[in-house]
Amino acid sequence: MYFRCGKIELARRVFDESSERDVALWGAMVAGFAHHGMRIEALQYVRLMVDEGIMPNSALMMGVLHLVGELGALRIGQEAHAYLVKKKFYYEQVRIRTELVDMYSKCGDVGSGRRVLSSLVERGISCWSALIAGSVSSGGFQKAVKSMVRMQREGFRPNHVSVASILSVCAQSRALKRGKEIHAYALKHWFLPHVSIASSLIVLYSKCGLIEYCTNLFDGMERRNVILWTAMIDAYVENGCFPEAFGVLRSMQLTEYRPDTVTMARMLSLCSKLKLVKFGKEIHGQCLIKVQ
Repeated sequence: MYFRCGKIELARRVFDESSERDVALWGAMVAGFAHHGMRIEALQYVRLMVDEGIMPNSALMMGVLHLVGELGALRIGQEAHAYLVKKKFYYEQVRIRTELVDMYSKCGDVGSGRRVLSSLVERGISCWSALIAGSVSSGGFQKAVKSMVRMQREGFRPNHVSVASILSVCAQSRALKRGKEIHAYALKHWFLPHVSIASSLIVLYSKCGLIEYCTNLFDGMERRNVILWTAMIDAYVENGCFPEAFGVLRSMQLTEYRPDTVTMARMLSLCSKLKLVKFGKEIHGQCLIKVQ
């Protein structure tokens, strides 16, 4: 309860005053710290838990692997892997090995992730997606693409999550040729209704200066969310199409979606650069209404 209310010190005090600490109580502390972005503290409590002779269960270890991946703490991840093998959790649950694949890939050790994947008799789409997404997050673009190709050879079709992950790296590295190939794949397999893929493509084409591609993609989407609207606004701003950016913002305000604080801040900055006082005041007023 205290963690949910943001009272971290009170939660810690209740824990310290508890005479009996079981796996559930330790797990609550770890989850609470993780929820507030205090990943190192969360892992420290796992270490304290083991030092007191309380062994983490498989559910808690899933959370540990996720934390390790986010921190890129490979050595701790290797220790967790050894513990899972020792306790036989590694062999009993496919979800554990999927999380291990994700953890190793995020830590930049794609080779270990691939070895864990190879140990699975039945390699599902979730395992492959974990390897691809992890490779992407650690900057291993070529490894992610190779994994995607290998995945297809084994008869699995990359899902929209995997495709969006690789497209995001194409955008970062301005890999236009590869991005167009993945765009064609997305069209062939009817992935483009997914807003995440359309948003990633808009970012890619925007960074490559192909604003007309962005416009065509955006106009062709039946469903739009805040991310897609923001991606289109950013695309116009990045390519110097300021009137069009304001036009999209106005259109967005007529829908059920409202610009988030990041978008509003960006537009205010643009108003300042272009000395658009009237429009800047309008956005300022909308920000005040939103706060109220």
